Amino acid sequence: MFSPVETRYSNLPWATLLQRKLVENPTIRNRFVNQIADLLNTNFKSDRVIEVINALANHISSEITKHRARWGISGESLNKMTTFAQQRPAYLRDHVRNYFNCGNNSTLTVNATEGGSVQLNTLRLQSADMPFSGIYFQDNEIYLKAIPASGYKFDGWSGSATSTEKSISLSVTGSTNLYASFSIDTSAAKEIVINEINYNSANDFDSGDWIELYNISDQPIDISNWYFSDSDSSHKFIFPNGTIIEPDSYLVVVDNDSAFTSRFPDIKNYVSETGFGLSGSGEFMKLVNDEGQIIDSLTYDDSLPWLVDADGGGATLELIDAHSNNSLPENWEASLNHGTPGKLNSVLTSIDENESTRIPREFLLSQNYPNPFNPTTNFEFWISEYGLVSLKIYDILGNEVATVIEKELSPGEYHFPFSISHFPLSSGVYFYQLKINNPETSLPAGKAGSGQVFMDTKKFILLK
Repeated sequence: MFSPVETRYSNLPWATLLQRKLVENPTIRNRFVNQIADLLNTNFKSDRVIEVINALANHISSEITKHRARWGISGESLNKMTTFAQQRPAYLRDHVRNYFNCGNNSTLTVNATEGGSVQLNTLRLQSADMPFSGIYFQDNEIYLKAIPASGYKFDGWSGSATSTEKSISLSVTGSTNLYASFSIDTSAAKEIVINEINYNSANDFDSGDWIELYNISDQPIDISNWYFSDSDSSHKFIFPNGTIIEPDSYLVVVDNDSAFTSRFPDIKNYVSETGFGLSGSGEFMKLVNDEGQIIDSLTYDDSLPWLVDADGGGATLELIDAHSNNSLPENWEASLNHGTPGKLNSVLTSIDENESTRIPREFLLSQNYPNPFNPTTNFEFWISEYGLVSLKIYDILGNEVATVIEKELSPGEYHFPFSISHFPLSSGVYFYQLKINNPETSLPAGKAGSGQVFMDTKKFILLK
C-alpha cells in the first residue's frame, strides 16, 4: 500500500501516492500506527479471530463433507487458518516497525476505579473492558483521556505516569502501567436543589404532596440510590438506578401518583411513590447522596414569615432564585395557580448578583410563545422599576377571563407559564394586558399607589 515500487503484491505507484504523502505528516503517521496497534489488540487479536473462525466453522460443519465431495477437496484447512491467525499479528507488527521505524513491542496495561472510562487512541475502554492489556510500539506516542461518568470527577493518573490532567500522551516503555482514579463529585452534586414544595393542596385541586428538584449545573447528575427524607427518619424514598437529572432540568418527587397525574397529565419527568406525605404544619426535609452526605436540606413552615398561601390556599412554595439559600423564607414565593412541577417556576426572575448589568432599562412585554397555543403558553416581560404588576387576559369582547399575576415585583425579567387546565377557555382570539403602577413614595413600603407608568396589550390565539 505504501511502497513506491510496483510488485505483484502492491498497487501501481500512482495509486498509492495519496497514502504515502499522508503518512509523511507526523500526526497522521502517529495516528495510523496507533490505530493498527489498537486493532491488533482488539478486533484482530489472535484469540478473537480464532473464536470467529471456529464459530463460522461450526455453523457450516454440516455442509463441509458435501462441499468436499462436490469439488474434490481433501485435507483440513481449519488448522491453517488458525495458525495464520496466531502468527499474523507478529508479522504485521514487524512490517509496521520496519516501514515506520517504530520501536520494539511494549506491553501497556490500563485500569481505572469505578466512576469513569478511558479513551486510548481510538478505543473507548469501559469498566467492563478493564484492566486492558495490549502491545504498542515504544517510539510511537500514545494518547489517553480520562472521562468521568455523570456525578464523578477525575482525580488523577498513577503508575508509569502521574498527572491530574484528564488528557495525557506518553511513549510506552518495555512495560507501562497506567491507573485512572475517579471519585464522586460532591461539588457537582450540591448543584441539585429543592426548588418547589407542594405540602398542602387546595381541596378543589388535590395533586398530592410533591417536591421538585432542579439541576442548576451544566452537567447531568446521576442521583441513583440517593434518597429523600423528612422529619421522620423512617421515611426514606430511594431514587431508582438510572435516575439522572440533565443540566438545567427538573425532577418531581411524588407521593401520590394518581393524584399527581390526574392534575398534571402532561408532566412526565417525575418519580413516585415516596410512601409518605409532607406535614401540613411544616417540617424538615433533606436530599442525601449515596455516600450519606446531605446535598440539600431545609425546614419550611405554614406560618409567617413563610408564605401561608401554600397551606391549602392552592399555591405551592417556589424558590425565586435557585442559587439562593433555600432555607430562608424570604427566598420563596407563592406560585401562581397550583405550581409548575417539572418546569420553570412561575415566580422566577433572572436578576443575578450583578444587578447593575441585569436590571432592565425599560418596561417591555414580549409576544407569548407558542402562539397559537394549546394547552400551555408562556408570558415574559421586563420591568425597570419596582411596582404593582398586573397581567390579565381578556376575551374579544373585552371581558376579563383570567388573572395571570397581580402583585408587587422588583425590577427584573419575569417568565410566567399559562395553562388552560387552570383557566378553562374556549378556542378563539384573546388579549393579554400588562399594567404597572408605581408605589407612591408617601405610602408605606409595599403599598402601591395609582400612578400608572406602563401598559401594553398583545393578541394571542387558543386553538383546540
